[in-house]
Amino acid sequence: MGGGTVGYNWQIGKSPYLIGLEGEYGYLGMSGSNQSQSSASTLTYNTQNKTTIGSDYGYGLVGGRIGYTLNRTLLYVKSGAVFTQVNTTNTTTDIVANQAPYTGDPSNTNKTTTGYALGAGIEYAPALYDNKNFTIKMEYLYFGIPTSTHASGTVQCSAQCHNINSYHNSTSGISTGKIGVNYKF
Repeated sequence: MGGGTVGYNWQIGKSPYLIGLEGEYGYLGMSGSNQSQSSASTLTYNTQNKTTIGSDYGYGLVGGRIGYTLNRTLLYVKSGAVFTQVNTTNTTTDIVANQAPYTGDPSNTNKTTTGYALGAGIEYAPALYDNKNFTIKMEYLYFGIPTSTHASGTVQCSAQCHNINSYHNSTSGISTGKIGVNYKF
């Protein structure tokens, strides 16, 4: 995971309260897979499911933050909309004895999803050469990326064909932790 952020902060008068607007784009190459073995009629087969989140186009986030400043430290909460791509592939392979092996047509689902982001962070401006333009931050964000895919297909074979290439995949969300360096213009 990696990326960049641009934004603007407004300190409310001379109060310690701050509001900000941010746009973020980054790489989120998360993937997971599972494999199972099942039977249908006289067939025994392997099924492999693989889900990748944010690999082709990364993720984008548009959000706002509200914070409280303490001298050189900013404590804040952040919320917004997150956009990413979810790709799911399902492949079924026959392992039947006494028949030639065959492979079902792979099912492939590629969706762009919109979810929400919610989290909190701390940003600090170290006293480097009395320069307050550089800050470092740590941030936790939860990406609520609801996605559910279901597909089925027919195994291609020379003898009998069965509708066995079926899967259901669901993803509820992702927890992220980030460390960053900022420059304030």
